[in-house]
Formats: sequence, structure tokens, C-alpha cells
Amino acid sequence: MLQKPQEKFSIYNIKKGDSLASVATFFEKTQQEIKGFHNIFCEHEELIVFDFPVTLKQLYVYPYLHYKAIGVAEHLDESTYLQHKKQDGTRHYNVQYISTEGEKNTVINFEINIIHKGIYTEGHLYLINKITPTTINGENDANDTEEIKEKIGNVAYPLQVLVKENGMWQEVIFDKAIKKRFEITKQEILEYYKGQTTYNMLAHAEERLCNEANFKKMFENNWLLDTVFNNVYKYYNYEHPIKETVKFELLNHVSPIAFDVEQHIGDFEFDSKLITINRKGILNDSRSRASLELAVGETEYDGTVSEKATGKFEQKIIIDMKTFNIVSIYLRLSIDLQTPRSVEVKVNMI
Repeated sequence: MLQKPQEKFSIYNIKKGDSLASVATFFEKTQQEIKGFHNIFCEHEELIVFDFPVTLKQLYVYPYLHYKAIGVAEHLDESTYLQHKKQDGTRHYNVQYISTEGEKNTVINFEINIIHKGIYTEGHLYLINKITPTTINGENDANDTEEIKEKIGNVAYPLQVLVKENGMWQEVIFDKAIKKRFEITKQEILEYYKGQTTYNMLAHAEERLCNEANFKKMFENNWLLDTVFNNVYKYYNYEHPIKETVKFELLNHVSPIAFDVEQHIGDFEFDSKLITINRKGILNDSRSRASLELAVGETEYDGTVSEKATGKFEQKIIIDMKTFNIVSIYLRLSIDLQTPRSVEVKVNMI
């Protein structure tokens, strides 16, 4: 059973004699920065206009933390914390996935809703609902096989996802409602489609969707979850980027490719209340280029040692600092093989 924790916040307690100017000087920030940051989080009666209200006791500021508590750099003085908190309401996103192999492009589009269901000891619980049919290269018309696949794929939704405090998803939740949705979908399919191919597709789908272990395994390295729920809520320092290894399923039927990525915070726009997180890196996978080309059927591997594959990682995440909702995500990954390949994912709030 998921258990609710108590929420905690970092604050600066206002002392006698403090003013907006003196606190800004103390934190080595402008008065506009101190005022703007505080006004994002505070209640209406605590808003700072020209100076501190006489009733103001606590001030939201950029937190100062010791580097060991952050694990980012050897000497870390000033940091900004992007908090992962309860997000009210339903967020509506358009999702586009573009896969490129040489000159061939495949563009997938659909729309989703994301609802924050609560904060528990294990993490944040989200509900993802797919609200439009998937289109491929702009086409809504599908043959019988594609239509059956679409119906089967929708059984997983609404999808419950448990997300860590830092924004990374850790597991999908399996429940009995999935089995019920599958049985209903199965009957609907069998009313219109007959034949051995249909029976085989349903049998395979039942094995994946109605078994908890198989259901969870089906979402391992899922490109949508890996894009939307990423390592974004944490402490940042403007001078020291966060370095980490990111893995993403870039090649079909090949285990995820590793990238060395630097993640850093961009400028805060006080007028729009938006902040940008940039993630850039290069491919650094233990497998050779030849072995990866062999895995995708491009060449015959003769066993000789070859150079490593090269590629790039680029991601831009825009967050609304007033609600902490993700406004948009752009992700592009590439790998240089005999046939160059890349994936682009665009997620935009509607």
C-alpha cells in the first residue's frame, strides 16, 4: 500500500531589520530575483511588491547547500532547487515521435493526458491516458492488422506510473482493471475480425497484458516514459553541470544505447515564469560500431576490433516555475552507422 509522506520546504526566516535590499545583498542576487522567486511559491497575502510585507515571516529563496548533499561538484556554493510537487489538474500534451533511417522518416503522432494522483513514500503517482488514435506519417486510415494493434495497445491505458522524487519513472502499476479492459477489447475485436492471425495476435497480447511480470517488462525502456519522466527535479548550480549516463532505445530490437550527458540549468525568465533545463552529450557505448551494425542487419561482423560508434544527445526541457509542470520537451538522439539513424521526440503542452 502506498503511504503519504509529509511535504517539506526550504525557507529563509526573516530577521529583525531585514529588507528586500539587504537580503538580496546577502544572497548576492538582485532584488528582482529575490522578489520574483519568492512570489512564485508564496500565498497571495505574502506577495512582495516594493518591499517585504510587515506580516511576512518566511521567504522562499534559492537554497544554499553543501556540495556533499548535492553530489554535483567539488566546491558548490549557490544552487537552485527544482521541486517535484503535487501538480493539480489534468495536463494535455501532443506527442510526436520521428524515427529516421538514412532518407526514410517515420512520424508518429498522438495526444495524452497526464494527471498527478498523489505523493506517496514510494514516489509520485501519475496517470497517463491516451486520448487520440495514433497516426503514422499523417495517416488515420489503418489496415486490419494495424487497427487490431491500436485497439490492443490502448488496453494499457489509463497507465499508472510511479515516479521518483527526481522525476525519473521507476515502474508501471499493474492492476485487475487491465485484465477487464483486455477481455472487453478482445470481444470487440472478435466481433469484427476472424481468422488465425487475429487469434494469434490476441493470444500474444493476453500473455503480455494480463501477466504482471510481462506487463512491467513490456514498458522497460519505453521511449514515451523515458522522455516525459526524466531526471529533472533536483539541485542545480549555474557553474557546475550535472554529469550522468543516460540510456535510450535508439535502435529497434537492440538494448538501449548509452550516452554521457551534461545537464545544466538555463536562465530563469521572470515575466513568463519559465526555466529551461538543457541536456547535451555524446554516445559512449561499450559496443563497437560493427557489432551495432550487425545487430540492425547492416553488415556481417568478422570478429575484428573496430572503432566505437559515435552519436549525439540533445534535450531541452521547459518548466513552468509557478506550477512545476513540464511545458515542453524536445529530445534528439543520433548514431552514425552505415545508415545514419536518429530519433526525435517532441512533447508540447496544449
